[in-house]
Amino acid sequence: MKTFQSKTENLLYSFIVDVGFPLNKAPVALSLSSTDFLNWWSRNSECKFISHKNISSMAQYLSIDESLIFQGNYNKELIRKRLFENPIEIPNQYANNSFSFLRSSAHIVKYITLLKGQHNADKILRKLNISPLIYTNLDNKINIKYFIDLLEILHQNGFTQDDLDTMASLILMGIQGSGLHKEYLKAKNYYDCYCTFAKTINQLESNFEYSADISRKQFRLTTHFYFDKHDKLVQNTSFDRLLRYRQLFLGWIPRLSNLHPLLPRTEVVATDNYIKEIFTVDLTQVDSNQPYLVLMQ
Repeated sequence: MKTFQSKTENLLYSFIVDVGFPLNKAPVALSLSSTDFLNWWSRNSECKFISHKNISSMAQYLSIDESLIFQGNYNKELIRKRLFENPIEIPNQYANNSFSFLRSSAHIVKYITLLKGQHNADKILRKLNISPLIYTNLDNKINIKYFIDLLEILHQNGFTQDDLDTMASLILMGIQGSGLHKEYLKAKNYYDCYCTFAKTINQLESNFEYSADISRKQFRLTTHFYFDKHDKLVQNTSFDRLLRYRQLFLGWIPRLSNLHPLLPRTEVVATDNYIKEIFTVDLTQVDSNQPYLVLMQ
């Protein structure tokens, strides 16, 4: 009888036993034939060795980061739920306090796919233990920590600040052709567009509490993010990247109505209990020849 001759093989064997991975599913997950897998599992002297690429295949099958298997630092509960209940189960850290619809970040994933390819886009999501298939239903909800972590993991994987700024302008990619987009297309001017935004913001997310005032001269939006609403889920997390994104995102909302973007003046007030943002858009300065939005550093 052959014994396992590599650390990789031992790690994989321990992983399969620990999570209770069904042996009838393992060959597919490992990209092996049933015969090769059974020979390896039984330590047959004629079996092939398991390589790094086989563990990578299993990680893709489970929508987790492959490094977690090598480190033995995987979420056993999440993996078992994906094996036996729901293959696109969301990790608890992103499932609790879910106030964001996936349509609010769908354009980011589409942009990554266009820029880096589907494989790399999927790989980014697996680093967060997220299945790319969650985006098949944009009515699914997830929490704001996922959004913060997504921007952070992109930054760590070579996306520049300019890339992240560009993502804020691409909401149309996520909702084009939807009922929400059709509502924006009814707007013929900025006043109508921002009225639509004020009425429909909760179709994107409700992490923040919104209060909007609008006239023909000015649109003013006040938002509050209360930490206790999220069980202090993100209280110790840096909001800088998210707040920059939100300012740009709001500035690009008029593009949904085929209007030029408008960068709002923004004031941020941070306390121990909440973050408050005040966005103000001056509608009196609108010019049909106005250049596209540029974020001042």
